Amino acid sequence: MTKLRLLTKNLLDDLKRLTTEGDTIYWMTAFMMKSGVNEVLPALRDASLRGADIKILTGDYLSITQPDALQLLLEGLPIADCRTSHDRKWRYILPSKSVSIQISKRLHRHYRIF
Repeated sequence: MTKLRLLTKNLLDDLKRLTTEGDTIYWMTAFMMKSGVNEVLPALRDASLRGADIKILTGDYLSITQPDALQLLLEGLPIADCRTSHDRKWRYILPSKSVSIQISKRLHRHYRIF
């Protein structure tokens, strides 16, 4: 049975925790800001060093994504696959389970874990 959990706050804590546990880390997010990349980069770098497969897809809708954030990602994670698009989703494949986090485009403050 699928375990669903509604996240209304502290998404960053869950992303960091899952990043430290995941062997496969796929993120899709609408935009990236330098402040957010600075928050998650240490966990992503550690995951990369332990051999995790990391793919990051971010958008450039309305030019919100900051070029400095992308540069920081590319310099901090040279072996990760980083691209641009428009969506909001994170996926982890852990040794014992698979976790997907998707942000509803209509409920910006509510998060669903599948």
